[in-house]
Amino acid sequence: MKHGVMLRLLLLLRTERGWMLLATLLGLVTVLSGVGLLMTSAFLIARAALRPSVAELQVAVTGVRFFGIARGVFRYLERLVSHEVTFRLLTRLRVWFFRAVEPLAPARLAGTRSGDLLARVVADVESLEHVYARLIAPPAVALLTAVLCAWFFGRWDARLAWALFGALFAGGVVLPLGLQLAGRRLGARLVAVRAELSVAVVDGVQGLADLLIYGRAAAQQERIGALNSEWTHLQRRLTSLNGLGEALLGLCQAAAVVALFALAAPQVTRGALDGVMLAVITLGVMACFEAVAPLPQSFQNWEQQRASARRVFAIAEVAPAVPAPGRPQALPEQHDLVFDNVSFRYAPSDAFVLRHLSLQLPAGARVAIVGPSGSGKSTLANLLVRFWDVSEGAIRLGGRDLRELEPHDLPRVVSVVPQQPWLMGATLRENLRLAKPGATDAELLQALAAVKLDRFVASLPGQLGTWLGDQGLRVSGGQRRRLALAQALLRATPVVVFDEPTADLDPATEREIMELIWSLDPARTVVVITHRPVSLDRAIQIIRLG
Repeated sequence: MKHGVMLRLLLLLRTERGWMLLATLLGLVTVLSGVGLLMTSAFLIARAALRPSVAELQVAVTGVRFFGIARGVFRYLERLVSHEVTFRLLTRLRVWFFRAVEPLAPARLAGTRSGDLLARVVADVESLEHVYARLIAPPAVALLTAVLCAWFFGRWDARLAWALFGALFAGGVVLPLGLQLAGRRLGARLVAVRAELSVAVVDGVQGLADLLIYGRAAAQQERIGALNSEWTHLQRRLTSLNGLGEALLGLCQAAAVVALFALAAPQVTRGALDGVMLAVITLGVMACFEAVAPLPQSFQNWEQQRASARRVFAIAEVAPAVPAPGRPQALPEQHDLVFDNVSFRYAPSDAFVLRHLSLQLPAGARVAIVGPSGSGKSTLANLLVRFWDVSEGAIRLGGRDLRELEPHDLPRVVSVVPQQPWLMGATLRENLRLAKPGATDAELLQALAAVKLDRFVASLPGQLGTWLGDQGLRVSGGQRRRLALAQALLRATPVVVFDEPTADLDPATEREIMELIWSLDPARTVVVITHRPVSLDRAIQIIRLG
């Protein structure tokens, strides 16, 4: 991963090479139009000072008009196409990263902090959107401009060509490399601090209530302030380096003008070169440096881009804990479940959470799995939906090993209502449609009525369009569980697993929730995982773990 990370990134983005090539050519034509404009203007002004006839100036006047208009037109087209390239690359990166991360959840992401993952998804991916605009296009345009301008100046004198190329090389390669070496640690540290700041902010927002309760809000604020100060300090130092680069580039430009003037002046004295061309060469040299002007900042951003790419690939290239089968089998028509001598542990060095578990759950069964905390009840639910694969033994659905099925197909048969149901920061309608995207409002209301939330919804100001707040904080714990049950009704999978459906609820609400669960469609297999051995009288099978 340490070497070749940028090459892998470029290979990932190669599908947009046509757009990138077009934008690069437009950038080259824009710079050359600027060179042509200044050189033609210099010729026109210098020649006009000698008071020639107007006819002698017509070509130059036309050239100034042409290059002036062309520069504006091509600059507009270059910006238009380069922004199209940037947005296309950003879209591709975001979709690619999400597709790479989605199979990793939750097993491979269990040890990743949410704030750090957010920084990778947002800040690091957005940083990589500048790969073309800052790392690909500027060097390509600068190289092509340097070659073409050196060739053009070489038509007067080879020494002018070499002097111009040497000055452009110093300003476009030597100086940026020096700045890149000077800012290498700063760029890498900037990316790391940005990730730490994201973690601190997310932790502070999500845990704000607890921080207030324990009186630690001020300490968290100080931590965020310290990280922000360090991030600002690093930004200031990088900006200072950038300013130094611009100053040194201007010095290179001035030195190039003096050098080429010194080479060309004797030729004017000898009569080998028209004196008017002295002004043309001088302004032409200045115009050529427009091509290398972005390079110091491009090289300076190199380490930041590489650090962001490392962080993105560090997540995206992790192998999923649940691999897809080489030849996935079709979903079975029968939905009985068999645990065949199942053992499981989260890591090879960990103790077994489940050991030699064997049981049979016929289709339509009502099963309760009870046991103390830590006995492996929730782990069993995670194995059923293949968040993890068994370490030993097998789980079979309709006679087929779950590992033979496509992981994305399994949720069509098995669904789990988790212990802490997650509600999006969206409307009630949007949360319910997570279970059934095409559900009509009538279907949603029917499901809500089944879980006895119809009166609650009718009292809401926007009814189904009511926003539930971030993480659904505007609803109570009991209402949250009823909404999760409504989602389960909408999903209508043949097998549904409820993980601690009555935790932290009062006895009356607990009885209502359990009654709703046991009264689901008799054709559906219902598995209730709980550590509370109450309201289990309707279970035809009770399995005790631990």
